[in-house]
Amino acid sequence: MPKTNHQMPNSSESPVTRGPAEHERRTQIIEAAVRSFAIHGYQKTTIADLAKAIGMSTAYIYKFFESKQAIGEVVCARTMGVTSAALLAVADDSSASACERLSTVFETLVERGYDLLDIQPKLHEIAMAAVDEGWASVRTYRAELGEVVRRIVVAGRDSHEFESSAAPAEVCQGLLATLIPFSHPVFLRQTSRQDMLQAAAAVSALVLRGLILRGLKI
Repeated sequence: MPKTNHQMPNSSESPVTRGPAEHERRTQIIEAAVRSFAIHGYQKTTIADLAKAIGMSTAYIYKFFESKQAIGEVVCARTMGVTSAALLAVADDSSASACERLSTVFETLVERGYDLLDIQPKLHEIAMAAVDEGWASVRTYRAELGEVVRRIVVAGRDSHEFESSAAPAEVCQGLLATLIPFSHPVFLRQTSRQDMLQAAAAVSALVLRGLILRGLKI
């Protein structure tokens, strides 16, 4: 690896990408990373492996990405972005009640996590690294989950399904805290899909009992 004056990013910094955002070589690097991470895992993939896969030098890859983590961030963000988009679609589904949307968010979060684990278990490893090392992509994903929660809370209050005496920020913060465990890669690996779905249903029902106005049934 060539020496560089740049420090490796820590948990409070975003890894650096370099060069033009839209570039054929950048796309090739990312695609090679997805393939290698899926086959060999994130931890066992090196910059040299990616360089060899696309026929370029390691120095050339460093023209676009500061580190392997910077590449991993892009791959991770894309994967998490698919889930975020699905959850935002649930949050904005005006054909469902706010209660139904919240329950569906819990279920969708679990199903998406296990789909990735079942189909591409090695690629799931990158989520483990992202959480363990506090990657920026994880912080972005949690902010997107926060937006999903906010939209549902607003919808529930506007439709008078949810009580409105508590401060919205506190409600959203509490709801987000109940969602996070159901997207955590360690919990997904240690628990069966069915058990996790049952737990998600139980937690969502408990949360809704605290949110809904008296007289409404879930």
